[in-house]
Amino acid sequence: ETKFITKVIQLIHEDLDNSTFGVSELSTKLGLSESQVYRKLKAISGKSTAVFIRTIRLESAREQLQTTDKTVSEVAYAVGFNDPSWFSRAFKEEYGFAPSSICK
Repeated sequence: ETKFITKVIQLIHEDLDNSTFGVSELSTKLGLSESQVYRKLKAISGKSTAVFIRTIRLESAREQLQTTDKTVSEVAYAVGFNDPSWFSRAFKEEYGFAPSSICK
C-alpha cells in the first residue's frame, strides 16, 4: 500500500504543471485500469482518484506559497490549475483559508 501511494504521488509530481494530467494518464503510467486505480486509492486514502490528484496539487501549492515569492496565480498555474479563481476556491475548501493569506 505504501509503495503504491508513493508511486502515485511521484507520478503526480512528475506532471504537476500539466493541467491535462488526470485519471487516465495516471492509470496508463501505473499500467492499471482507471477503475483499479480508483478502487486502490479509495481503499487506501478514502478519496477518489481525481480528488487525490487535486489534494497532491494543493499540498504542493501550499508548500510553494510558503517557500517562494510566487503570486497565487503563478502557483496555481505551476501546480496545474488553469483558473486561479478555481484554484483559490479549491484551496480554501481544502485548508479552510485563502491561499493569499500565506503568501510571503
